[in-house]
Parts: sequence; C-alpha cells; structure tokens
Amino acid sequence: MIRARHAAAVFAALAHGLYTAADLRANPLAAHLLHDAARYDAWARAIVSGSAFEAGAYSQAPLYPLLVAGVYAVLGPRPAAVFVLQAVLGAAAVLLVGRAAERAGGASAGAWGAWLLALYGVPAFFETKLLPASLVFFLVALFVERAGACAASSGARPLAALGGTLGALTIANAGSMLLLALTLGWIAWDASRPPRRRVVRVGLCLGAALAVVAPVTVRNLAVSGELVPVATNGGITFWQGNNPNARGVYSTPDGFSGAIATQRAEARRVAEAESGRPMSDADASRYWFARGRAQLLAHPGDAAALLGRKLMLVIASAEQPLEYSSRLDANPFRRAMPLPFAALAALAVAGLAPALRLRAAQPAVLAAAATAATLLAFYVASRYRLAMVPALALIAALGAVRLRDREASRSTAAAAAAVAAISLAWFPATQGDLARGQDAMALCDRGTALRESGRIPEAIEDYRRSIALAPDYPFAHLDLAKALTRAGRPDEARREIEEAVRLQPALAVARFDLGVLLFESGRIAEAAESFAEAFRLAPDDADAGNNLAGSYLELGRVEEAREVVRRMREAGLPVDPPLAAATGR
Repeated sequence: MIRARHAAAVFAALAHGLYTAADLRANPLAAHLLHDAARYDAWARAIVSGSAFEAGAYSQAPLYPLLVAGVYAVLGPRPAAVFVLQAVLGAAAVLLVGRAAERAGGASAGAWGAWLLALYGVPAFFETKLLPASLVFFLVALFVERAGACAASSGARPLAALGGTLGALTIANAGSMLLLALTLGWIAWDASRPPRRRVVRVGLCLGAALAVVAPVTVRNLAVSGELVPVATNGGITFWQGNNPNARGVYSTPDGFSGAIATQRAEARRVAEAESGRPMSDADASRYWFARGRAQLLAHPGDAAALLGRKLMLVIASAEQPLEYSSRLDANPFRRAMPLPFAALAALAVAGLAPALRLRAAQPAVLAAAATAATLLAFYVASRYRLAMVPALALIAALGAVRLRDREASRSTAAAAAAVAAISLAWFPATQGDLARGQDAMALCDRGTALRESGRIPEAIEDYRRSIALAPDYPFAHLDLAKALTRAGRPDEARREIEEAVRLQPALAVARFDLGVLLFESGRIAEAAESFAEAFRLAPDDADAGNNLAGSYLELGRVEEAREVVRRMREAGLPVDPPLAAATGR
C-alpha cells in the first residue's frame, strides 16, 4: 500500500512537471535569461568550453554553475534541461522531508511533512529559473533527512554523508557555513554518547565537509594568492542589505548600478575610490563588511528598526522578489499548489516544542534558524528564504499532528493563529509602496524577455505598466526606449532615455543609451558628450570607452580617441581592433 508521503511525492512530481512544461511553453522569462540567470548560463558555458569565466577567486559560490555545466556537457546548452532536473530535485525533496518527518514523529508526521511541502508552490516557481535556489532547497531537504538518520546511527557512513551534504551546501551557498558550525555543535552536544565518541563523530562530519569544500578553497588560493573559503561576494551582499538605503530587501547602494554583471568590478572600484588604495576582491569584500558594520553601529536606532523589518519580512507570507515576482506568475498550474507561507510558519510555531525535544527533528530547527539568521544579517528574498522551507515543513508537520490530536495548549494554538494573521496581513497592509516597486522591476524584466523574443507590443505594455507602478524607476524608461526603437519610434525612445537621465543623472547606462541613440541619428558630437559622461561614470565599461573613441574618430578628433584607447589599455579593458588600428594603439 502506497504511503501518504509517497503519494505526496508523486503529486509533487506531476504538479512540478506540468508547471515546468507550461512555463517553458508560455513564460518568456524561461526562454530569455536575464541578470543572475544569464550570468550562470555564461559561467556554465565557459566551464564546458574550458575557457576562463572570471579571473581570481570565485566571486559567487561555484557548485550551481558546475551542475549546470554538467547538464550542458551531456545535453548541450539547454536551460530547459536544467529546469527539468530542478523539477526532479523538487519532487525528491518532498520524499526526503516526508521520510525525515516520519523518522522524527511517526507516519502521520511524515504524511503531513510531505504534503505541506508538496502543496507549497514556490519551489516549482524557482525550478524554471536558472538560479541556485532549487539546488540549495534540495540539499537542505537532504541535510534534514541525513542529519535525522545520524541521530539514531552509530556508523561512520551516515556521518560522512551528512558532512558531504554540508560541504555541498557550503559551496552552493556560502552562508551555509553557519549551518555546518551549528551541526558540529549539535553532534558534540549529544549527551547519550561518551565524550570520546562525540569527538570522533565531529571529526568524521567535519572531515567529509572539508573534503568537499577544500578543492574550492585551494583553487581560490592558487589563482588569487588569498585564502577565500568559497567566494568573495559576501561583503558587498552584506552592504546591499545594510547600507543607508536598506529596507530589508535587496537595496542598491549609492554608487552601484545594481547589475550583477558589473557588481564584482564595481565593488572593488568603489571600495578603492573610497579608501584611496588598490584592493583585491577579497580586500573589497572585507571593506564592505566593515562599512556595513560601521553603518549599523553608527545608527543603532535605525539598525534595530531594520532588523525588525527583516524579521517581519522573514515571516511574511508575501514572497519577496529578487528579479522574479511570484505575484505576477500566470502559470495555471500554480493553483495546484496553493499553500501560503503563513500556514508553514503558523504550524511551525505549534511544532517547535516537540522539534526541540526530539533528537531527529533538531537538525530541522538548526537549518531553519541558520537560514533565518542569514536573512536577518543580509536581506530577505523569496529565493533565499526557500532554503528554510524543507526544515520548516518538518517542524510544521509535528505542529499539525499536535494540533490535530489536541495536544497543544491554548496559548500555543493562539500563538500559531497570531503568527498566521501577522504573516498574511502585515506586508499587504503596510508595504504597498515596496510591493509596487518590486512588481515594477519584475514587469520591466518580463518586458525585456518579451522584447528579446520579438513580442514588441506586449513588451511596451509591460514597460508602461512598470512605469505606472514606479514612475521614478529609470530602467523601465531605458528598456521602454529600446522597445520603442525596435518599433520604429525613435523620438519617443529619446524622450524615455532623457527621462531616465533626469531621474538618475549618475546612471552610466542611461548616458550610454542616449549616446547610442544620438549617434544613430547622426548627432555625433552630442553622442560623444554622452559617451564621455558614461565612461566617466563607469571607467570599467569597455563599451562606453570604445563608443567614445569611435565617436571621436568620426569627428576627426584623433588625439582624443588615442587618449581614450590609452586609458582603456591601462585599465585592462578590451579595445575594438578597428579602433586600435585607426588610432595606432
């Protein structure tokens, strides 16, 4: 007879499969990769081709692009194949959590854990995005299951498997180093085993984890000369969550474009400009960590308010988008997975006491706590909070059984109901301006995917909807200008670019886009001025430098073109060969 948790896994496989198929057919964002997804795609292609993607230590955790590269090596560069694999991992996570919940609380808890996870639709939403979220989600589910197995085992193999899982988690998401530390403490705190045995168990788990992480650390040391355990983007990510503009979600700090493609170079360049000394990527990361800490210490009242806001965002049922907004999801199969985060949070409140008491459930508490701590330290986004969900589903399963059997006290039930109410109501009731800004960005990205697929009228409609939600968002104006240019409406396009420049005069890409439009309309001198300003604002932008030099050559200002090429050479920027030949450099 099929168990309820197995039925949940079958349901999840079917629902996630149908969701993936529908998204591949109708969602332009599944076919046209943007931002982080485009970066991971390029990184994986570089790995397959054997070419260098970036110099120095990894700027981001490398396991996910390595996984994508593995798929590409076998099946060709097909993101759709990765999406199918991610859907399989999502269904497997349901089975793992069901097994872990059954081990901790019996068959009924196993059924609840599996079905709670199967009915939560956010994992399926991220499975059609080329992002590490699905991989980290699966690895956390595997951690919860393996750690629970280790609680009742004395063998070395389960501990090695647990350590390997933690190592994989660490090189998939560097923040998981906190979970590794907590897990080692949990193993050491096992009063049921003699002290010497506990030391051996800690050593086995740590050794297996280090065996997975060490190749990344050694590689980073070899190519950069610095000890970088996993990646160098921790500092700038901390600053994004704790700069003066921070609101608990991703916030673009002053002096940054917000583009992932240039984030690494910008983090180093801005840090060097502020400190007055040259920096490596690791130096820049330490600098931004220090800046973030200084900001929090200098404004303790604001820091406390920001922490409280992050805490509310952690428990809010509303999913916080970072590029992709589930609020705009039009996939019809999302209705098959209607469970809100509020249900998981409320049931977890009811299940927390038994989870803390039961040795096999304690790792789930550690995983949920580690993810929550990372979100509070950095910032809250749905794709990062997703790592909490497998652990939360196990704890919630214990709570559901407890409430069903009337074992929970009235105060516990009341606390669960209060958390559910706050989770559902706080964000929509108080954060309308933030939601409008988030949806404006997501609409702008969808418009870009539509534009790149040739669906220009639909793209223009999405851009105008984005501007209606957030009129001061400059990128919507810039992207609308591109669509209007494709539609043969250059005058309207120029007005949109000029509006973006007015909204954010220091936005290099706006100056660049204006230069392109002016150049194409034959206004070369004005184009050169715009390119010059773009290159001043973004001196590491090779396109701006090349276009500026080319404009000077068109105007017969050869010496000025040579000077631009000289500056590009000194900065290590690639110069277009025709420009190099024309300027003799």
